[in-house]
Order: sequence, then C-alpha cells, then structure tokens
Amino acid sequence: MKSDPENPLNQFNQTGGSSFFDDFFSDLNNFRSSNGDLPNTPPTQEGGNRGNGGNTQGPGRPGGPRQQAPQQPQGLLEEFGINITDIARRGDIDPVIGRDEEIIRVIEILNRRTKNNPVLIGEPGVGKTAVVEGLAQKIVDGSVPQKLQGKQVIRLDVVSLVQGTGIRGQFEERMQKLMEEIRQRQDVILFIDEIHEIVGAGNAGDGNMDAGNILKPALARGELQLVGATTLNEYRIIEKDAALERRMQPVKVDEPTVEETITILHGIQPKYQDYHHVKYTDEAIRAAAELSNRYIQDRFLPDKAIDLLDEAGSKMNLTLNFVDPKDIDKRLIEAENLKAQATRDEDFEKAAYFRDQIAKYKEMQKQTISDQDMPVITEKHIEAIVEQKTNIPVGDLKEKNNHNFLALLMTLSHMLLDKMPQLIRLPKLSVVIVLVLAHQIAQLVVSSS
Repeated sequence: MKSDPENPLNQFNQTGGSSFFDDFFSDLNNFRSSNGDLPNTPPTQEGGNRGNGGNTQGPGRPGGPRQQAPQQPQGLLEEFGINITDIARRGDIDPVIGRDEEIIRVIEILNRRTKNNPVLIGEPGVGKTAVVEGLAQKIVDGSVPQKLQGKQVIRLDVVSLVQGTGIRGQFEERMQKLMEEIRQRQDVILFIDEIHEIVGAGNAGDGNMDAGNILKPALARGELQLVGATTLNEYRIIEKDAALERRMQPVKVDEPTVEETITILHGIQPKYQDYHHVKYTDEAIRAAAELSNRYIQDRFLPDKAIDLLDEAGSKMNLTLNFVDPKDIDKRLIEAENLKAQATRDEDFEKAAYFRDQIAKYKEMQKQTISDQDMPVITEKHIEAIVEQKTNIPVGDLKEKNNHNFLALLMTLSHMLLDKMPQLIRLPKLSVVIVLVLAHQIAQLVVSSS
C-alpha cells in the first residue's frame, strides 16, 4: 500500500497502533446474547443499583426472561429450498454476463404448454447455475412472458430432503407433502442442481418409489415446473428412464472462450473489489483468464478464472489494517441500542461500557482508505497464485519465452542485413516485400525489448 505521511491509517502501523484494531475485533464478542447477558464485559457489582431492572423475573419487565414469539409452521419448500428470486430481489446475485442465449432458451421452454422443463447440460463450472440466476433476475425485472410473471425460482436440496427418511414410506410421504405444497402455491419453478440424483433418491432397495417416479406424474399433468442442471455424462442416467427424459428439454451450456471469460470477469469485477477492498488491473483480469485456461486443465472456464481473482483478492486483503465501514456502522447502531437499554434498566456500569464503545466506533468511522491507497492486484499476483496451484513456474517460463522470441527476431534481422547485397538484385516487387518484412521484424524487436 502506498505510504503517505498524511494517511490516517499509518498510525495503525506504528508501535501500539494495531491494538486499536485488535480491541475492535475482541469487542465483537462483548455484546450480550439473546438472554440479555454480557459475556466478557466488566461484571455488575452484586447488589448494585439496578432499579427495576435488577432481578425482576416478570415476563413484561425489562430484566425478566424474554418471551419468544410463536414460530409459524415452516413449509417443506422453506425447509429444504432456497428462494433464488428473493436473493435476486435483494441484489445479492453476481451479474450474469454472456449467457443471454441460454437464458432466453430456458424462458422459451418454460413458456411452453407441455414438456416445459429445461435441463441445463454442461461441464462443472461453466455457468449452469448462473443461467438460473439470470432467469430469476429477469423475473424480478419483469422481463419474462406473462405466464412467468411473479414466479418464484426455488432451489431444492435433494440430499437434505432424503435425509432422515429411513423408515419405509417416510420419503414418499415427504415428497407427497412437497408436491401438495407446490400445487397449492402455483408460483413455484423448482430448480434441482445435479438433477440426475432424483433417479434412485429415496429408494433404499426396499420397494420404495424414488424421487424421479414421484415427480413424473406431476410433470405429466403440468402441476410442476422444474429446471434441472447436470453434466453431459450424468445426463445419461436420466436418459435411461425414457418416461422421465421425454418430459425434459436439454439446453447445452458450453464453456466460454478466453475472450468471453474476460468479459465475464470484467462484469463481476466490482463485486470482488468491494468484497476484498482491492483493485484489479485489466492485465490481472486477462491473466486470470489466459493462465487458468493454459495451466489449469482439470477445471473449466469461467469458474477457474474467477477462483484466481477471488484467491488473489483474499491474499491481498489479509495485508490490510482495515475494518469494513458497514461492519463499523452495524456495531455502532447495536452499541447505541444496548446503551439505551442499559440506561433504561439503570444499569449504569453497562451503559458506561457501551458509551466507551460508541466513542471508539465513531473514531474508527473517521479512518477510511482512499482509492489511491487501495492495494492493486496485478498480473504478477495472478501468476503467483497459478504457480502455487500448479507448481509450474509461470513467471520464469514467460521471461524465458520472451527472451527466446527476442533472440529469434534479432537473428532474423541480422540475416536480412547479411543478405542485403543479394536482395538488391531481386525485382522491385520482391525488394518491397522484403523491406516490409524487415520493418515488421524491427517493430517486433522494439515491442519485445
């Protein structure tokens, strides 16, 4: 990070300054738990002036035990599912770049009257889940046909659904309740990642029906719409069940090219910069796509390129003496509320403690990192991550290749100079071609040096 004598953060690198941040993180555990206790805080003197909040046990009194509101019965979709549409509505989904064609194809299939269940087929990490997130975002934005307006895309965890159903008939009962819940709501698009797992799920060999056989009647009657995702090899498991496979519509999701991956990385770049409090250069973005494509062969783009950016950001973030301003604001509000509660309870010792915490958090709010002081991740940082993952000296190979290329260009230029007397005797057109080649070689030498 750039050293600046006027930078307020420099005080934390001086002797004793880092304790300011150490105190902050140690104080995160000093807030009271749900029953009103304050662990790791100065204990209140026994018999002290606590007023009406002292040892009161009445449920309506400040010092009494808190009564929890009765919980509403939880449906199976809430218990075993994640509402991706709600996540998109909160803005917590990364931008979906370069998958417009696949998203439109999924919407077309969902808009059909029959056989309206798309299955995304592609290698791990190519962006199948991102297509579903893009669908949820379009539903939130209202950019879907009328029949899909207001739908909720819910990701179902099949493994959790099967767990705890060892008793004969228990899994069928749970699945029937799930189907009934979906029928009553009529606004659910079920997303099942690794959809091949529904074939055989819940069938322990004791004659029970598996999830696939339970879903087939609902799919045939149009009572259920689902989007699946699986790999090409694992889709063959579904193809063996002809009755299930004919109700699916495969959508191929290909691995993006390096250039397409670079576009994707630029799209998600702000999210990772905000999360890690760093900056990525354009060279680092390009290096993540190119180096992962060249040296990491057991995974697929864009996932492996995103991992390089994420890991480089995580490593750089560890070097920062920095606390997220949002976290400080949250702790400040919490401390103010707890101070007010302690004052109402006439627990002045706690109130004084939180008064000091409020002053500390307000002081920390003044410490900010400017864009100029934000650490920058370059191509060298990405190369170091690749070397760590693959044990291939990427930087050394690059320098060696550049040296060999420069030596080759110099050799070609010397050969042209040595043969210049013979070249003069050639026809004019040939001489022009040779001179053009010589000029291009000279430019390459200059750019490589």
